[in-house]
Amino acid sequence: MAFKLTLLLCDNMLVSSSSLAAEIFNFAAAMTRARTHTAGDLEIRRISSDDKPVYTSSGFTVEPTHSLDDVSNNDLIHIPALWRNPRRAIKKHPQYMPFLRQQHEKNCSITAVGTGVCLLAEAGILDGKFNNASAIQLTNVVDTEMKRYDLMHQINGRGTYMVSKYCLPHLTKASNPHILNLSPPLDMDPKWFSGTVAYTMAKYTMSMCVLGMAAEFADRGIAVNALWPRTAIATAAVQNHLGGDEIMKLSRNVDIMADAAYEILTKDSKTFTGNFCIDDLVLHEAGVKDFTKYAEVPYGELMPDFFVPDDTPVPEEVKNS
Repeated sequence: MAFKLTLLLCDNMLVSSSSLAAEIFNFAAAMTRARTHTAGDLEIRRISSDDKPVYTSSGFTVEPTHSLDDVSNNDLIHIPALWRNPRRAIKKHPQYMPFLRQQHEKNCSITAVGTGVCLLAEAGILDGKFNNASAIQLTNVVDTEMKRYDLMHQINGRGTYMVSKYCLPHLTKASNPHILNLSPPLDMDPKWFSGTVAYTMAKYTMSMCVLGMAAEFADRGIAVNALWPRTAIATAAVQNHLGGDEIMKLSRNVDIMADAAYEILTKDSKTFTGNFCIDDLVLHEAGVKDFTKYAEVPYGELMPDFFVPDDTPVPEEVKNS
């Protein structure tokens, strides 16, 4: 049976936040077919609230393939990021809120990018916020244009702060509310700043949000934590900015971050907050002993990630994987 992925379409959506999800799932389906020699079928549907095309932030339209009534059964629904004020999209697409609640009650998985979480909040089903959006440019001061500096700080710092701020009233209503930022430990070793000041500042702004918000929201029972990989992760950012196919081979796959995020987001939000977590340490503490499934090369050949403090412990099970 095919995995049913449904992409919600909204006016003023950022197309890349929807098309990239489709590309990732298509890649995953292809990998499944290659590794297991099974079908790995994937069905991708696009829906709009009124069955009409939507106008994107880029100025062109996207056509739906199905109506709301056609997609009563879904394995995963993906909500795109919305350009500027998401209230306009909420007002224009009121049909989405009861649809999302109905799907949530059916135990359908629902993901949202950036300001797309506002639809989850409006539907009353937001119980966690995962700040993963990021802009990267690894250049020194001389070679970093101010427009790139502004972009990195607007997405990483301002984006994290703003979405966390506006999700706060809805998180207070959740039973186990979490905010999880993909940002590093606040290690002030100059080696992390030299040559990449703008990017390091932008990522550390996300980490400072963890430090401050965890303390500020503690009396509300809202957890705020950070998660960071020990090694490079096989993502588009690594492919495009850190060395292409060669570095991809020396990276762990994205499953390790997904598994670590699950462990964090299922902890008690009242007691587990303000932590700067490393992916394999989270999983080791959860009982994982075999890390070979996360990489195609031994641990000693993996490319270390930026910002991991030198004194971070490495369990024997991780070293020997």
